Amino acid sequence: MKFIKQIAQRLNPDLHIPGTDNPPPAVLRKSKSSTTLLVTEKRKELSTPPSQSSLRKKASSMFLGRGKRLRAIPIPAFNTATIDAELLKDNTAFHANLKATLDSHVYQNINSNYSNAHASSSMAMSVSTSDKSLPYFPLAGQAKDGFSNNEEATATCFCGAVQLAFPVEGPGLVSTFVCNCADCRKITASMFASNFTVRDSHLRHLRGRANLSSYGQASTIASGHTMTNYFCKTCGTLMYRVGAAFPDCSILRLGTVDDFNLVETKLKPTRELFVKDRVSWFEGVKGDEVKSFQAML
Repeated sequence: MKFIKQIAQRLNPDLHIPGTDNPPPAVLRKSKSSTTLLVTEKRKELSTPPSQSSLRKKASSMFLGRGKRLRAIPIPAFNTATIDAELLKDNTAFHANLKATLDSHVYQNINSNYSNAHASSSMAMSVSTSDKSLPYFPLAGQAKDGFSNNEEATATCFCGAVQLAFPVEGPGLVSTFVCNCADCRKITASMFASNFTVRDSHLRHLRGRANLSSYGQASTIASGHTMTNYFCKTCGTLMYRVGAAFPDCSILRLGTVDDFNLVETKLKPTRELFVKDRVSWFEGVKGDEVKSFQAML
């Protein structure tokens, strides 16, 4: 009998068997020398915030534990790359399949865990270190529902009340450019404006169109035509400009784009205007493909 007890204790050191010298396991124990409560290592582990890798492993095991029902999700393999590419971005079809396949509370736990892990990762990451082949949504502004895919992406104001969807390729995407004119200095409260032009036929107002206010004038515009600016009424973000010199098009601001990596890839400026008015400490847009103009095109 004693031999059996020894084997059982060796297999499970925390197992307390009556009649042995081992004390019963407990979450809290009193020290022999004082009344201070000592927290066991297991308790410490539970009180330590989980890391991103541990959250990923836990979520993966939760998925794999669902058995055959998991196969209803149309993904080749559930791994870290799939999570980053699908679960953490606004993929409506993926999330719909996820909700239909898993119990609602399981889905909410996984989605919440990965959203928190992604937010922590984004704060630790920077524009210079992020993988340019993937979307990058840092902590910027109040909106948390921006998206980016192969066809279109979102641009959102600072408070999140106004959001646009625009094309990331032609023919909807017309051009990307930096302008150093005096008018752009004033309208952006900066030394230059970084812009991209899209066709109105491809521009979608996802929300907040009624929350836009407008102001237009022609006296300081180099083309002589009126330019009308559309701002968010709540936070004042300039979302786009419309002018007679650019018919059927809207000029959006690169700074409103939610996916920060787009401005270094598909939306990287290829033209720089009004170089003659460029501030001395800015050396201009770099790149062999960039064309510079002293004034207008």
